[in-house]
Amino acid sequence: MKQIDFDKLEQDIVAGNKDAASDMLVSFFDSDLTPQERGEIMLNFAMIYARVKTKINQAYLESLEATLSDLKLVDQLEREGNEKVDLDDIRKRIQGS
Repeated sequence: MKQIDFDKLEQDIVAGNKDAASDMLVSFFDSDLTPQERGEIMLNFAMIYARVKTKINQAYLESLEATLSDLKLVDQLEREGNEKVDLDDIRKRIQGS
């Protein structure tokens, strides 16, 4: 049976090297495979998909958390700015009276 380097395939997919991953797959599937070999390959692909999807989801979650943190900071700065404007307005009213 012709072997496929699943670690290299996963690295190519994660790195966005679609052409390299595609070439590896086409070369592999052009060879004769028994039903058992085809099943093993499909199982390995499913495992790669799950790992890559998990990495993508983790990166997305980290990005969302960073964005949420930034928004909280902007919200806090806005509140502080509004409070300062309110205090300045109260001072002017007191001094103007």
